[in-house]
Amino acid sequence: GIGLWSDSTKHTSTGVHQKYSERSSIVKDIMGFRREDNIYGDGPREFSTNDYKLPNPEQDRSPDPSGAPIIYPKNTGLDSEWYTVMGKPRHDKAGDNKLLATFTLIGTIAYSAAFTNLGTLPAYIP
Repeated sequence: GIGLWSDSTKHTSTGVHQKYSERSSIVKDIMGFRREDNIYGDGPREFSTNDYKLPNPEQDRSPDPSGAPIIYPKNTGLDSEWYTVMGKPRHDKAGDNKLLATFTLIGTIAYSAAFTNLGTLPAYIP
């Protein structure tokens, strides 16, 4: 339901996020994939650019739609990792919903296959 009918522009998340700094750097993660090690400006530059943005103090005023205060990122201390991010508009909602339905179907089939009683297991005999 959330994926189908929610409005991503009304979603905010305050908590621990990627480190905010004056410039971004690209590193490889544990699997060898490229990712942004930290972010700057108004949000991600290379990855997740369609997912979220950082709040702009001139446009995005506290409180957020839920009534919680918006915490703006800073370059120093805990404030560089504890801040608010805001959802961006979805550009292809129909495509997103098809993908969501596909993953839901795959998950349902996989779960059913994994937990269907395929017979009894042989008893352990010492």
